[in-house]
Amino acid sequence: MFEQAKGYAYDYMDKVHDRKVFPTDEALAGVVNFDEPMPEAGGVRSQHGDKQGW
Repeated sequence: MFEQAKGYAYDYMDKVHDRKVFPTDEALAGVVNFDEPMPEAGGVRSQHGDKQGW
């Protein structure tokens, strides 16, 4: 597992200078896909249907 993680780290470092530091206009325009109303109350419903507060 260490060798795999090391491989990912080296791969990332090899490509880091080619990565964009700011999202493209297309990516920014896509943010609207995440626009949705906030829930009226906080908490999470468990798999049994009862509400668990944070």
